[in-house]
Amino acid sequence: MADNSSTGPDAHPPTHSPETEPVVADLAPEALRRFVSTWSGMVHITDARGVILEVTDEWLTVLGFSRHEVVGQQLDRFFTAASAAQHPDLVQPRREVGGSDHERRAQMLARSGTPVDVVVDVVVQRGGDAEAVGAIGIVRDITTQLETERRLRESESRSRVLHELVERTRDVRDPDEILPAALEVLGQHLGASRCAFAHVDHDGEWFTIPHDYTDDCPSTAGRYQLSLFGSQAVGELSQGRTYVVGDVDAELEPGEGADMFNAIGIKSIVCCSLVRDGVLRAMMAVHQIEPRQWTPDEVEITQEFVERCWSMIEQRRAESELRRSEALLRIANRAAQMSEWSIDVRTGVVTWPDDTCALHEVPPGTSPTQEEVLDFFVPEDRDTMRAHMRRCIDDGTPFDDELQLVSATQRRLCVRVFGLAERDRDGQIVRLECAYQDISERKAAEMALAESHESLRVTLMSIGDAVITADPSGDVEWMNPVAERLTGWSAEEARGKPLRQVFHIVDEETRQPTENPMATCLQEQRIVGLVNRTLLLSRTGEEYGIEDSAAPIRDEYGQVLGVVLVFHDVTEQRLLSGEMTYRASHDELTDLINRSEFENRLRRLLQRSHDDHSQHAMMFIDLDQFKLVNDACGHSVGDQLLQQVSALLSEAVRSHDTVARLGGDEFGVLLDHCTITQAQRIAEVICERMSEHRFQHEEHRFRVGASIGLVPVDEQWSTAAEVMQAADTACYAAKEAGRNRVHTWYDTDAAIRERQGEMQWTTRIERALDDDRFVLYGQKIESLNEPATGLHAEVLLRMCRKDGSLVQPGAFLPAAERYHLATRVDRWVLRHATDWLVELPDLAAVEMLCINLSGQSIGDRAFHRHAVELLDALPPEVCHRLCLEITETAAITNLADASNFIEQIGGLGVKIALDDFGAGASSFGYLKSLDVDILKIDGQFIKDLLDDPLDDAAVRCFVDVARLVDMKTVAEFVDRPDVLNRVRELGIDYGQGYLLHKPEPLDQLLDSLAPESVESA
Repeated sequence: MADNSSTGPDAHPPTHSPETEPVVADLAPEALRRFVSTWSGMVHITDARGVILEVTDEWLTVLGFSRHEVVGQQLDRFFTAASAAQHPDLVQPRREVGGSDHERRAQMLARSGTPVDVVVDVVVQRGGDAEAVGAIGIVRDITTQLETERRLRESESRSRVLHELVERTRDVRDPDEILPAALEVLGQHLGASRCAFAHVDHDGEWFTIPHDYTDDCPSTAGRYQLSLFGSQAVGELSQGRTYVVGDVDAELEPGEGADMFNAIGIKSIVCCSLVRDGVLRAMMAVHQIEPRQWTPDEVEITQEFVERCWSMIEQRRAESELRRSEALLRIANRAAQMSEWSIDVRTGVVTWPDDTCALHEVPPGTSPTQEEVLDFFVPEDRDTMRAHMRRCIDDGTPFDDELQLVSATQRRLCVRVFGLAERDRDGQIVRLECAYQDISERKAAEMALAESHESLRVTLMSIGDAVITADPSGDVEWMNPVAERLTGWSAEEARGKPLRQVFHIVDEETRQPTENPMATCLQEQRIVGLVNRTLLLSRTGEEYGIEDSAAPIRDEYGQVLGVVLVFHDVTEQRLLSGEMTYRASHDELTDLINRSEFENRLRRLLQRSHDDHSQHAMMFIDLDQFKLVNDACGHSVGDQLLQQVSALLSEAVRSHDTVARLGGDEFGVLLDHCTITQAQRIAEVICERMSEHRFQHEEHRFRVGASIGLVPVDEQWSTAAEVMQAADTACYAAKEAGRNRVHTWYDTDAAIRERQGEMQWTTRIERALDDDRFVLYGQKIESLNEPATGLHAEVLLRMCRKDGSLVQPGAFLPAAERYHLATRVDRWVLRHATDWLVELPDLAAVEMLCINLSGQSIGDRAFHRHAVELLDALPPEVCHRLCLEITETAAITNLADASNFIEQIGGLGVKIALDDFGAGASSFGYLKSLDVDILKIDGQFIKDLLDDPLDDAAVRCFVDVARLVDMKTVAEFVDRPDVLNRVRELGIDYGQGYLLHKPEPLDQLLDSLAPESVESA
């Protein structure tokens, strides 16, 4: 060894001084052996050539040789080559002059070949010529000393590195933050390329490296399969042994971890495992990117590190969990409003923490006596608390009670009191641990809940609805008095019985049991109602019509606790509803079904024909001459006639057919499963019976016929409305053909197609009225004998199509008359014509503006009111320029209404013209009853005036009568110059016709007010 340390305290000094030693090389073997035996310790004697002459017994014992194996051998054989080369004078005496040499550290070889660390002191013996003749070697075994020194150094090194680990992690609370610091400390201490700590999964198949320490090499953090280590490594690590590989390529076979280590650049590894309860929990590994022989100390420090790191991590986790538990306990105490306190049994001292002081509303730090603790309780609870405390202190009986105490500010609290005895190691009770939980709010809530429950119970007992509750199995739990009355069961009798036994319901019509709503509610866990027309059969035999709903009862977590069934008696309402339904579907006068129900049945019949291709028929019946009965005898008598007709129709049809009154004097019949041939025969029978029937009232006797429209009800119709329209049209055709007859609808029926065309016009008229798509035209009326003072014209009407083209009035006005739209058209014309007049900048430019009114408007008193209100709101000068034209036929038909209307508007200054005069049979006679201003002679007399002497005579007569009653006359249809000359000769005041002026938009009439000369016309 290179180190020349001095001898230690274990050295054995020789028994002779080296200076006085005899020349041992000259001694005989026996004397030499005796000489050596006087030495203690390890001593060897050599000659000048380094040949061993003798050794001590201890020398032989330490190195493990026998004497005959040593004596005579070269001394250098027993030293390591390095020591012999470094210190040649140890194995052969030096030739230089000298005495005792100093000690040298060297290594000798034991018989096993193991080096033995020693310190050698050589004493060279010389002859008379100072030549070395031998040497005595005094040897001291320092193996134990060096091992102790090595262990001391290693211990100091481990202490330093562990101290550094402790210092680096002293303030680290998070267990996951310990690893990075620990790995860095270990890696730097060992000079490793990489250090890593791994957690092994519970299944033992995977391990995770959350952090690692690296020295300029890639990180290995990640998740790996444990089997990548190889079976040998996994086996050793699972047994808690350390796995050491100095050279991966040289020591490992493929499949035993070499592939994984090479993939991540590891050439050498020390891996220590941590096994708990026989389970591999963690590993710590030190890697090198080149081969390295690891010392036992490095392996041990790695093993100690994994133990220490795991202990620190578990400690931090325990501390963290403890802090978390303490925090949760504090939170729980605050949430539960818990206050702790204790009594030391040996001293009697009471300890109140701040929260307990706060509960009692005393200053923090207050330490009351036991009696003062009891004084806070209300008098009636004080003895109870004293008894609890005494028993717990005496025999350890715990207590849990609800008591009341009063704080220092006299605030009354409800508290739950807990008490538990704490014992020492000997089982002696040393402390009473108590806790208060403030339950004042809970008690208040319980009281409020009890009051609410009582209020609810009283309410349920008092309400008019029946209430039954059942448990999740469907057994009755409770029922209120109304439910008892309706079911016939008392609450006590019904409790625990299946609901279907107590609540027995059937269908009102079929009398079959219906589905129990409570069972459905429990199964589907939703609110369920009863089917319509449900009947409750009482235990006493009574029957009640009921309506109900069942709803699940849930707790705060949504779990179904049962079902509540609420129902009420609707027997009377159902009877009333049935009566109302009957009235809604039947005609009150005749007791036949009404139009609405008739149309519903027609729709069902039509749907059936589409479904099964069946054939049916419908009749639309309109009574002939019914108005005559009403006008002659009054409406009450007319009602009697309708009742007789209803009975006659019901007798004429089959029992399963349907007869309905559609309104007024109109009836409908549905013939179920009836061909059109059969339907014609039934319709003819009705006509015959109606024709034979005579209605007698007092001295009046009437014959009332029936016009019938017959339509097949089959697949050709899409809607019931189409069938009704066809039947109405067929009935109209029967009336047109002479009344009291049957007209059967056929697809080729011309009359019906014409009627349907008119019906299509009704839709267009309605749309034009809604969209304001009418246009006012005008035709001038020229003065024939006197100069005109302004515009005199008749207002005409056109309909505007969507494309802008105009429709002549002859196309749509007949339909308006037929379907009672004429009055609406007249309102539109009257309003727009008067607006036109009002908006004129110069009203004086107009002398007279004539507006035609239909016969429907003349007989419509609502129109009269509307027209009078409109005209009354106009300025007088506008009314004085208006003239309303009434046809002679309309005036005669509604003579009384016409006279009244003429009188009303005449009072407003509006003039009246009697249009188409001469068309009636008694024209002159009605002039006495009608206060009109102008006679407009019917065009049939004017157009043939020159060709028919009778027309000429009639016109002369009309003119004479007009002059007699001071009326102006107007000749219509003036279309030839010679006719114009003749009417002027006859003294007619005004002329109107295409010869004089062709109709044009009303706004253009004022463009030229200068009248054309007759000659130019």
